Amino acid sequence: MNGYSLRTFAAALLLGAATLTTTFVVSPSAEAATVKITTKAVGDALKEAQELAKNHDYKGALAKAREAKAAAKGNEASAVNAYVFSYAQAAGDNQTALNTIDEMIAAGEIPKKQGEETALPLALKLGNQEKAMAYAKDLGNMAIIANAYFKAGNYSQVIKTLQPVADGGGKPEKAVLELLASSYYQLHDDAGSFRTQVQLTTYYPEPQHWSDLIRMLSRGKSLDDHQNLEIYRLRQLTGNLKTQDDYSEMAQIAIELMLPREAQNALDAAKKANLLSGERSNRLVTMTATAVTNDAAQQATVQKQAATDPNASVQLAESLWTYGKYPEAEAAARAGLKNPALLKDADEAKIILAHILISENKKADAAQALSTVPKSSKQAAIAQVLAIYARS
Repeated sequence: MNGYSLRTFAAALLLGAATLTTTFVVSPSAEAATVKITTKAVGDALKEAQELAKNHDYKGALAKAREAKAAAKGNEASAVNAYVFSYAQAAGDNQTALNTIDEMIAAGEIPKKQGEETALPLALKLGNQEKAMAYAKDLGNMAIIANAYFKAGNYSQVIKTLQPVADGGGKPEKAVLELLASSYYQLHDDAGSFRTQVQLTTYYPEPQHWSDLIRMLSRGKSLDDHQNLEIYRLRQLTGNLKTQDDYSEMAQIAIELMLPREAQNALDAAKKANLLSGERSNRLVTMTATAVTNDAAQQATVQKQAATDPNASVQLAESLWTYGKYPEAEAAARAGLKNPALLKDADEAKIILAHILISENKKADAAQALSTVPKSSKQAAIAQVLAIYARS
């Protein structure tokens, strides 16, 4: 028969079987590309394989390609391998496809890097973690290596592989952080989960990332009422108050903390979102309105106390903030923070100041105030999450 090079056969394969759905394209090495088919049995078998492929009979085409390979002489086998691989892929025979790629790599029929990039997803699909890891290490693809470990259930190794990437400076890929977060979750490592969720929300402040991060905050141990209110505030800032119960619970906590105007603001927001109905809600609205009416006298008392008591000054600041009196609130908060040693909770006061500054659109100042909350503080996690918002 006439001589055909591998390029000729490859072109015929693509033109004659345009519907062939191979996932990967395999380009031969320069040497393999010049191999000519001179054995009649090989050429005939490959022609039959092409005809079968035209009719979408890829298993039949693969069988004929194997027949051609068995009859091949000398370097002809390297030319036939490209057909075996392509038809194996189209037939869903991933094991044969992987074995063929390995053979082609070993024989130098395709560039090693290209071959391993093709082989890696095949090995993962087959669940052959050992081979997948070998390819990934050769390619230096840490994310793929970690993914292989994750599929194998080796979550500790995922963390060992990806944590240096996440902490290496710059903006980590979202997929890296999500895989890390999933691995920490599988290991029930709350600290690692929170740390990674902080990174995810910092670099990718998507609604779901905010929701997940704030939910982690809410699972904190021994949260007091003010910390629970802070969590609701964070949810409100990030659009994560979704139900009537969310707004009602926020309002109730605010009432208990003598912040009736904040309670009223929450209920007004619920009403605007058509999330306020029922007798219980009506009673809460009435009770809140009464508390707001009586709050003027309470606020006047606190203002007098603030002249000598820094704690009262911080209390006044928070109250004024809920009424939208931001400059007065900032002045009161800063006055209280001049004597941090006298405050019941100076870090809580810094968080209150940060809320005021955010409302004044002084986000950089808010982030700076929050950065002074020590990591050892019981307010550290809330401060850290609010700081992400302030820097966004």
